Amino acid sequence: MKKLSAFLSAGAFVLMFGAVRSQIINPCFDTWIHQPAGGFYPVAYDDPNMGPSNNGWLTLNITSSSILGSSPLSVFKDSVSPTPFSPCNYSARILTVPLTHSTNSMMGKYLPDTIIGLLATGQGVLTPSPKLIFGYPFGTRITQLYFYYQYAPVSTDTASARIVLRSHYGHTLGAGILTVTTTVSSWTQGTVNIVYDSAAGKVDSIDVVFSSSSWHKPHAGSQFWIDNVTTNPASESNLFVKANSVNVYPNPATSQVNFSIAANPGKEYMLEVYDMTGKKMNSYTVQNNFAAISTSGYAPGLYLYRLCDRNGEQLNIGKFSVIR
Repeated sequence: MKKLSAFLSAGAFVLMFGAVRSQIINPCFDTWIHQPAGGFYPVAYDDPNMGPSNNGWLTLNITSSSILGSSPLSVFKDSVSPTPFSPCNYSARILTVPLTHSTNSMMGKYLPDTIIGLLATGQGVLTPSPKLIFGYPFGTRITQLYFYYQYAPVSTDTASARIVLRSHYGHTLGAGILTVTTTVSSWTQGTVNIVYDSAAGKVDSIDVVFSSSSWHKPHAGSQFWIDNVTTNPASESNLFVKANSVNVYPNPATSQVNFSIAANPGKEYMLEVYDMTGKKMNSYTVQNNFAAISTSGYAPGLYLYRLCDRNGEQLNIGKFSVIR
C-alpha cells in the first residue's frame, strides 16, 4: 500500500486529530471567506472556507501575496456556472496558473514555474507560524467519493480527484483516484472508488485533493469546475464479517487468478480490479461464488480487488500479484 499512498498523496500531509466528522465540510462551495486587497495582498479574493484555523477547503490563492511573488489567483467562486443540482448555489473553479517570476527568489526550489490549481480538504493556520494543514478529522469508512465536474484542459493536460483515508498516526487505510483527460463541457458526476488495504483499523481522517492539471507536467490555463461533493458510507459490519471470505489463488499468479467466495451461495457479486495507480483494469461477474480471471494482459506487479454486491456496496477488499 506504500506505493499507492505515495502516488495519491502528493507532498507530506499534516493531519489534525480532534473532533471527528462524518461528512465533507462545505460540499456545495456555498461558504466563502473574503480576503480584501491591502497589505501583503495586492488583489482581493475568496476562499471556500470559514477563515484561518477552520477546517474546510484549502487553495493556493495564498501565493497571490506580495511576500510569495504576487502570483495569479487559482481558485474562484463561480456564480456564472453554478451546478444545476440542488441544494448547491455556487461551484469552485480551479485554474492552473504560472507562478510570478519573483516567487522563485523565495519559493522557486519548492514549486514549479507553472503551478497546478489545487483544492484540498484542510485548513490554514496563522499562529504560532503560518502553515497549510492538509486533511481533517473524519470518522466514517466510505466506499466512494462523488462530485460533479466540468473540465477544459489545455493541450494534453490531466485533471484529477484523489482521496486518502487514514487511521492513527497517518497510517493509510484506503485510497482512490479519478483522472480526467478530455474536455467535459456539461456537468458530469465523477466517482472515485476507494480501495482499502485492510479492513482492520478505524478511519479518523480524510484527504481529498482536486487538481486542474497533471502533477508532473501542468499546462497553464486548464480549468476544472467542482461542486456537490458527497460520499457513500460503507457497511463496516460487511467489511469486518467478510474480511476472510474470499480465497484468492494462485497468488502470485502467472496466467490466471481464481476467486472463490465462501459465503452466501448463489448471491450475485461483481469483482473490480485496480492497478497500484488506482486505474481500474476491469470488472468481472462472479458466478456461483467463483471467478477465474486471465492475467495474460496484466503487467507484472501488485493489483487490488474490490468485491461488491449488485448494488455496488463494497463487501471485501484485498490484493494479488502477477509474475512472469
